[in-house]
Amino acid sequence: MTRSHRSQEPPPPFLAQPLLYVQPFHIITTPESQLDTHLWMLERVYSPSLRPTLACHVGFILPLTEVCHSADLVPAFGKEVDCTVTLATSQEVYQRFYLNYYTNKEAFDTLYEYRSVQI
Repeated sequence: MTRSHRSQEPPPPFLAQPLLYVQPFHIITTPESQLDTHLWMLERVYSPSLRPTLACHVGFILPLTEVCHSADLVPAFGKEVDCTVTLATSQEVYQRFYLNYYTNKEAFDTLYEYRSVQI
């Protein structure tokens, strides 16, 4: 088995500073008002538009060094859950989310993968 040799070339200049695309959210409710979950509820921010059908998500580009940690967002499903939504699409389909500070993404992914194997 041969090992691949790493390039001795320096990375392109645009890779010198890693960047992230971040979407902001409005705070809808605080943990004190959510007696059942004690979680923050957030709502997606849209760009202002004269035509509501043209509104789109607001986003920012930030240097990776400006981020402390990731956030675990859990969709606020409402009274009924759309069964066509998957783990990969839930962040785009729903507009309101709970900010889950009880866990981190790695723990959620581990539990989800374990549950998928068991079913």
